[in-house]
Amino acid sequence: MNKTRISSSSGIQYKRTLHQNDIVDLCNECNRNNIVECCDKCGNGVCNNEKCAWLFPSHNNTDFIICNHCFEVIDKKLTPLVDYTKLQLLKKKINEKIEKQITMLPQV
Repeated sequence: MNKTRISSSSGIQYKRTLHQNDIVDLCNECNRNNIVECCDKCGNGVCNNEKCAWLFPSHNNTDFIICNHCFEVIDKKLTPLVDYTKLQLLKKKINEKIEKQITMLPQV
């Protein structure tokens, strides 16, 4: 007899399927594959599918694992940092290179 129970913790749903006295934990991202690792930020289980988790190298040859949901939350908080002094210098070098190329063109 198969029973399915859907629970929610901190707004994230996870699904636990019971198969004849066996408990099978499914990935919180895809709800298809078995859990292989846990997210190091929220603790939810993820499978080894590339679309479900992000792996980052950490100290002592370990991996820091983040589920796709936590990655999206962190990514929304990040803002690009632009150093405008370097950008102005780059624009100046590009303009100088273009002017140099124009002066090197043969006169028709």
